[in-house]
Amino acid sequence: SGNSGSFQFENATAATFKPGGKNIGQFLKKREGSLAVTGTLYIRDSLRLDEGVVTLSEGDSVVIVGGTLVDANPSSYFVGPVAHENASGQLLFPMGTQGLYLPIRIFKTKGAKVRATIKSAREEVSAGPGVDAVIDFPYAWQVEEKLQSDTAAYVELSYPASLPVVSNPIVVRQTGNTWSSMGARFIENTDNRMTVRSYSRGLHGIFTVAQGF
Repeated sequence: SGNSGSFQFENATAATFKPGGKNIGQFLKKREGSLAVTGTLYIRDSLRLDEGVVTLSEGDSVVIVGGTLVDANPSSYFVGPVAHENASGQLLFPMGTQGLYLPIRIFKTKGAKVRATIKSAREEVSAGPGVDAVIDFPYAWQVEEKLQSDTAAYVELSYPASLPVVSNPIVVRQTGNTWSSMGARFIENTDNRMTVRSYSRGLHGIFTVAQGF
């Protein structure tokens, strides 16, 4: 355990880590061994995930503070909530679940604290305004703001092509028992991964992928 400085994990097998405070500067995960973290992890300088999944204990989260540099990939991500504190600009939330890298990225953010989690998409939520079809996409991203004055622009979702892929994918937001279209200003299918960026602005809410225009 520790509370400051740089932490580099090069474990090839499963390991554990308990942060000792809120002053971790650099956090680097290398090699394929998983890492179980007990305690909320505050990172203030740079975060780099190269290999190995980092799993948070129940009730804990990752808090990325200020202008921390963030880099992750399909081989290395956090399982559990990720938050950006005192954040601005383009924010990456490097999360995944059940062996899948499912990051969310939010653009032009200004916020005291923005927190994101991955959850199961509710099957009973139906197609709403601007949505042609609900595509049985199994996951949703929930984003919470700390203050009503927190703002952001576009929401970008990324997921492997092993999940449902359709023509004209769009970002949608849950409004009651329906999914409402946020459109798509950018769609890319590269290296068997889909990336969809919304056309409409948004920050807080529950988001997923559907088919629309």
